[in-house]
Amino acid sequence: MTARHLAAYLLEAAERAGDSPAYADAKGVRSYRDYRDESLRVAALLTDAGVVAGDRVCIALPKGFPLYATIHAALLVNACYVPIDYTTPVERGRAILTDAAARVLVTTGPNLTRLLGTDGDDKYDIAIVPLGPPGHGDATAHRTVAWSATPRSEPPGAGSLDPDAEAYVLYTSGSTGTPKGVVQSQRSATAFAEWASVELDLGPTDVVPQVASVTFDLSVFDLFAATRAGACLTPIAEGSMVSPVTFCRAVARSGATVLYCVPSLVLRETRGQAFAWQDLAGAGLRHIVFAGEPIDKPALRRLRPQIPGVAIHNWFGPTETNVCAFYRISDADLAEEGPMPIGRPCPYARFEYAWDAPDGQEPPTGELLVAGDTVLSAYWQRPAETSERILARDGERFFRTGDYVHFNHRCDLVFVGRRDRRVEPDDDPPRRAG
Repeated sequence: MTARHLAAYLLEAAERAGDSPAYADAKGVRSYRDYRDESLRVAALLTDAGVVAGDRVCIALPKGFPLYATIHAALLVNACYVPIDYTTPVERGRAILTDAAARVLVTTGPNLTRLLGTDGDDKYDIAIVPLGPPGHGDATAHRTVAWSATPRSEPPGAGSLDPDAEAYVLYTSGSTGTPKGVVQSQRSATAFAEWASVELDLGPTDVVPQVASVTFDLSVFDLFAATRAGACLTPIAEGSMVSPVTFCRAVARSGATVLYCVPSLVLRETRGQAFAWQDLAGAGLRHIVFAGEPIDKPALRRLRPQIPGVAIHNWFGPTETNVCAFYRISDADLAEEGPMPIGRPCPYARFEYAWDAPDGQEPPTGELLVAGDTVLSAYWQRPAETSERILARDGERFFRTGDYVHFNHRCDLVFVGRRDRRVEPDDDPPRRAG
């Protein structure tokens, strides 16, 4: 697959169909030309604040157009975006900001005060604060740039977007609870976005609700597969996710045609569940894609008759590989007992297995190892942990997922749990190609 760049999707969509809707919320609709121009404007502000290629740009903004434009702005200058959940506890936000050694922080005035401990910044709607190398020090010593400034900018040339640049760093707590940055490249993100948009046949008539926080890898689909296809992105407010009733109602109101979310948002049983599913049944959905947690199969059995024309998928993969396995759920799957399969490798992934069961035991169970374009570049500033989790073999890099799997009677993979102490990180596991 030819290496691409995430920012190229936006530039190409604006050139191809600039008047098409790119973003919609209760306040109105923004076109792809608006999206591109706003991203270019903020890219110029980032450059004025000292951002250069390879820098990290920390972004702590609520869901909405400014957040998405800032993410694309960072990519347009070949920087790496580092999202911080806008509602995250201040201690975690500061830990990420410090660990990422960011060149700038982009956030609201009140949140700037909260994260950096500065005074007098509430006057800013959104501010860009240069932090200076190496991302630490007294932010008040630097010029704070208002996001509403309007410098001139021109679209970058095709040759200025580096397909080998790092795209983003997503922080995951891991088993220790300490924030740990997963670095993913442009090559990784575009491999997933291009496959996903083709797999779901995304196009300009689709509406994609932005559900997951941009600190989670599910958001990569929302932001970039949609942009590649020229689809319209619409944010789902955090307050709409308190129950399946409010969530399904918000999805239906958005006009969503493709929904990508954790299954509990839809399948978690509540007293109003039937009403929630009626909302989904009346929406224009073509696909529902579940990921991030096991599927409640009994609940899905009850939902299926109400949305007979909607394709339902189960996608699987840790943050370190994005989606690496996919499966389209059939009526036969719902009729059977046992967990839902996670399917087979995506075209850009290759699987091996560290079998960890006595010979002859059925079904054989082992740890899943993943190679391919979407395997993380590294854990940010954690070389020892990177070496521990990535095995180099015959020119390939295999990530040890820590996930245990086996094959079902159809030769589809089934997730059965997390790796325990039976396989230690420095073991050399046996090999089997997927």
